[in-house]
Amino acid sequence: MLTAVAGGMFYVEPPVLGPTVRTFSAAFPREQSTGPAAHGDAQDGQPASASVELNRTNLTSAAFSFTFIDNYRFAALSPAGATFRVTSPEGNSSETVLPPGGSTSATVQFATINLPPEEMILVAGDENEARKMAAAKFPACETGSGEWTVEITVQRAYVTPVHPPGGSISWSLTTRVGFYSLQVTELHRS
Repeated sequence: MLTAVAGGMFYVEPPVLGPTVRTFSAAFPREQSTGPAAHGDAQDGQPASASVELNRTNLTSAAFSFTFIDNYRFAALSPAGATFRVTSPEGNSSETVLPPGGSTSATVQFATINLPPEEMILVAGDENEARKMAAAKFPACETGSGEWTVEITVQRAYVTPVHPPGGSISWSLTTRVGFYSLQVTELHRS
């Protein structure tokens, strides 16, 4: 600030103002979407496997929903069951067992892969700067992103110890993923 007296007049120059700063809220809301699907066949007594790519960062959950059709020509007498085991890229596994003659659908759930960060308040020059600040503090989380392994094992309730070969199932899989995103909102003064 400059103050001067000139010819009996008093003059005050206003201070130079710096860049405008604004206040923003950075939130991390949860969302869901459909993921990839897969299908295949599994023979009795021969474990089968498949891979599913979940190429998304900030995963919070993943659900793998399986159904199968019994292809064995004597399925009415010797029904199939199946074990579906899912393993994450980090090596965490979960499975479900469908006993022979029971349900032909099940879901394997991974409920807490990552927790979203808490909402935070940022002071920045603009929304883009606030977004960069939040992303620097909480970079994208890669846990769960990548190749998940699915293993299928068929069990069958044979009615006799001697049985014709050729039992198999056709299975299908759908996925649903939960994730969080970054949402930056300017807070207005009241």
